[in-house]
Amino acid sequence: MRSEKSVKRLIGDLHDTTSPEMDKQVLGDVLRALEKSRKKSAWAGTNIRRTIMKSPMTKLAVAAVIIIAVMLSMQLWDRSTPSLYAFEQTVKAMQGKRSFHIQTYFQRRRKDEFWAQFDEEGRLIRYRQREGPGPDGSLLTLWEAGVQSQYFPPPWGVRLIKRVDNADGGLEGLEEFDPETIVQEIHALVADGRAIMEVEKPAPYARLKTLRVTRTDGEPLRQVVVVDPTTKLVVRVDNYWDWGSEGKQVFHKGTEVLEYNESMDPGLFEPNFPEDTIVIDQVSQEVGMAQGKMTDEEAVVETLRQTLDALAREDYAKASKLCGGAPRRLIDKFFRQWRPVSTISIGSPEYVQNVLPVYRVKCTYDIERDGRVETVSPTFTVRAVRGQPGRWYVTWWIMHTDAEVDAQASIVKGSIIPGVRVGDYTLDMSKDDVLTSLGEPKMIFYRGEKYTLNNLPRRYYMSFGDLSFGIVDGSVTGITVLRPSYKFTNGLGVGDSEQDIIQAFGDNFHLKETERKDYLAYEDKGLMFEIRKKDRTVIEINVFRSDPADRIVKGTIVPGAGVGDYTLDMSKDDVLKSLGQPKMIFYGDEKYTLNNLPRRYYMVFSDISFSIVDGSVNGIGVHGPSYKFTNGLGVGDSEQDIVQAFGDDFRFKESEWKDFLTYEDKGIQFEIHKKDRTVMELSVFCTDND
Repeated sequence: MRSEKSVKRLIGDLHDTTSPEMDKQVLGDVLRALEKSRKKSAWAGTNIRRTIMKSPMTKLAVAAVIIIAVMLSMQLWDRSTPSLYAFEQTVKAMQGKRSFHIQTYFQRRRKDEFWAQFDEEGRLIRYRQREGPGPDGSLLTLWEAGVQSQYFPPPWGVRLIKRVDNADGGLEGLEEFDPETIVQEIHALVADGRAIMEVEKPAPYARLKTLRVTRTDGEPLRQVVVVDPTTKLVVRVDNYWDWGSEGKQVFHKGTEVLEYNESMDPGLFEPNFPEDTIVIDQVSQEVGMAQGKMTDEEAVVETLRQTLDALAREDYAKASKLCGGAPRRLIDKFFRQWRPVSTISIGSPEYVQNVLPVYRVKCTYDIERDGRVETVSPTFTVRAVRGQPGRWYVTWWIMHTDAEVDAQASIVKGSIIPGVRVGDYTLDMSKDDVLTSLGEPKMIFYRGEKYTLNNLPRRYYMSFGDLSFGIVDGSVTGITVLRPSYKFTNGLGVGDSEQDIIQAFGDNFHLKETERKDYLAYEDKGLMFEIRKKDRTVIEINVFRSDPADRIVKGTIVPGAGVGDYTLDMSKDDVLKSLGQPKMIFYGDEKYTLNNLPRRYYMVFSDISFSIVDGSVNGIGVHGPSYKFTNGLGVGDSEQDIVQAFGDDFRFKESEWKDFLTYEDKGIQFEIHKKDRTVMELSVFCTDND
């Protein structure tokens, strides 16, 4: 890294028309930014460009800073990297962001999707964030002009509007995923000698360049940066932290840049929520209780005491204010069942780490339910009102707990999707991916025998705090939920009543009775509930692959011709007539409906998809084992078996997450899982297609 004297000389050599005062200001900002870059990590460091842009300077002054960054890096790359591609080109290309659309990843699985727009000075104008498994089950956040709107999908169906200031330019950690920031910080690390960057030798057909960044200062961080050499823009950045015994476990975060400095549909930032959404407005009205001279803990207890007192007296106007502006409809939906009919015992507040102070408080009192009085111990969440300093309110999320459920269980970590997954954990994921995410299991066992990770049998169970996994041949075949920290989309979970389960899922179940517990198995849904004999509540939930659809072979895959009853060149209308409404229609990053189809697009169904051009099928994708080749192979089989059956005359292409085997003369392509080398998907196409 060049010295401060060298930087000063570079500034002096720039022939611009700014004033001496501005030159001095620019120099000071650059030197301060360089100093900060020595103290911050590659992932969460200071945004040098944002530090500079906070000062009131002209575009010319900003351009001077960019030139300095490029000149600093030229010497570095000439000295350390014999590559034809220099990273400073990307640093320069990523400058001046006006918008980005990114997808984030956690432990190699999709996490959040962001859309953001900025002004000419790099200040955030608005953003959209989608968290969760899909459009119907996602927490959606919109922000603009200091107002944040969050939509919590059913079972809540709530829109929360609050003030969220962005004066410091680091709104809710959005900067952590900012592609421009990430590039600048990586560049600063390499230039400072705290990391080295190496260019991977590309395959002959590769269009993108892969750069590997390795820390030299002892930090256990490795970064993989994928760059488009044509546009010079970053396509993806993956961060890996080695941890655990001998660094065998890996913690992963990734950012994929889907769009950069491209125009965005204004409708993305419009609050278009379902008509029956319950609105909590904390912007246009004063909500919560004033803290006054009380400590935080005292204010939390008093806020909860007044809220429960208002509920007991059915004073819904006061209860609404104390519940953060929640309307009567929401109070009836979530609070009314917890209305006290006795003296209330309020426990000690437990602090929860958050942007603003949040506390969980457990209470004990009597309620009246179904004509009888019972003692309950719900845990309430009390938090500071965003944008209204010194005020506290009780949130609508209430968790019913007992002595067997600790406070951590009141956090909902993810959704239970029958026959598919629990939270981020899916059926058929590998044992290694489970360990990477959750670490060492509390117990490994099978039929009374206990095991360790060093002597695993073919079939076993791995138990963690609130989940356990059934493993066969290294893959997850079943997931068990042991605590209420995972819920169905209807809000049900461990601890709820058998009656509520049957009401929600129907009476088409198989019942098995034992001495201490009973089992309700919904085999067609891939779901089983273990019911406590005494109080008829759910004590465990088991998710497994449902039998019928997955194990029946629906048809034969014929390379270059078709899949089952579906042939290449058949019409889009014939596909729809056979399969009905598709789950998704898309092309690239755009999604469509049957009423606004482009010339080229993909239609996705449950286990099969179709590539359509001008209304005709020109490719068919198979996503599950319900279609097979005549030799019995299909999705889930090994790469070795595929090559043995189809030969080695294929074109091989590698990517970060999966590889591709393409038999162009046969009209068939296999997508291979990077780690376990099994077929994830396969595609059939015409042999004369381009």
